[in-house]
This record gives sequence, C-alpha cells and structure tokens, in this order.
Amino acid sequence: MMLGRSDGKRTRDVKTIQVNCELKQPGPHYTSLYDYMQSYDRGSHPLDSMWLVKTDKSVPQIRDEVRRVVDDDDEILVFDVTGAAWASNYNDTTTRRLSGAA
Repeated sequence: MMLGRSDGKRTRDVKTIQVNCELKQPGPHYTSLYDYMQSYDRGSHPLDSMWLVKTDKSVPQIRDEVRRVVDDDDEILVFDVTGAAWASNYNDTTTRRLSGAA
C-alpha cells in the first residue's frame, strides 16, 4: 500500500512482521535462511526460531520467500504484528527497540 506524505511524495506502508520457523535439521543447515533474514536492514532475532522484520512486503510474500530457503518439511508461521501488544520477561536490545526505548 502506498501512502501520501505532506510534501506530495509517496511512501510505502512499513509493517512489523514476525517470522517463526520450526526447523527440522541442525542449525548450520540453514545458512540461506539466516542470510535471507539478515538481508533486512531493520530486523532482529530475539528467539531461536523467531525473527522480527520491518518491511513493506506482505505476509504471503515473506512466507513464500522463506519457503524457498528452508526444507519442505520445515514449518513456517508469518504474522503481521504491527502495533500488536507484547510482553517479555527479559530486557535486551530487541525488547528496548520494540518498546521505543532504544
């Protein structure tokens, strides 16, 4: 979706997307997945099987891109969590960034 700005230029609607993967093989097997997730300038990897990225891509588009870099038997869940409530029991760079404190 494109949004108008006050200066007349158009900007893309950036969302926060959560990507969860249940990977069946050992970690080193997934170099292409890690490379893909790290290709996002604004992303984080707060848990072993979870990433958060800021993007203008759609949920199905990200799911399809992730499917290309994991095995057929791996499981993928992708959510648009833009503006969603969240809570954590730890404080790190990711949680500070999400809360707006960093």
